[in-house]
Amino acid sequence: MSSATSSSVSLSEFFRPITPKGLRSRDLSHTRLNLLKKEIQTDLHLIPLQELYERLRTDPVNGLTKEMAQALLAFHGPNTLTPATEQGWFKKLIKSLCTGISINPN
Repeated sequence: MSSATSSSVSLSEFFRPITPKGLRSRDLSHTRLNLLKKEIQTDLHLIPLQELYERLRTDPVNGLTKEMAQALLAFHGPNTLTPATEQGWFKKLIKSLCTGISINPN
């Protein structure tokens, strides 16, 4: 079985300003994009199921233990979506003026 591959680049390095001499801003954003791609690479879809269960410390029949579920909840927080921001009235007005006529059949 293959060992877990770990990325040598952390998110803190990704957000740290990168200012090597001789690079333009376009090159810097490309460098940051490559760092982000390295950070999110995964092999979870390639490994055997038994190794996946071991890596995620779970059981396919019983799931997570209560202690593990509580620890993950405390670490990551609840699994909820961030609510969408409400558009202001002025932005709604400009959008309606610029999009043309729209008839809603409902």
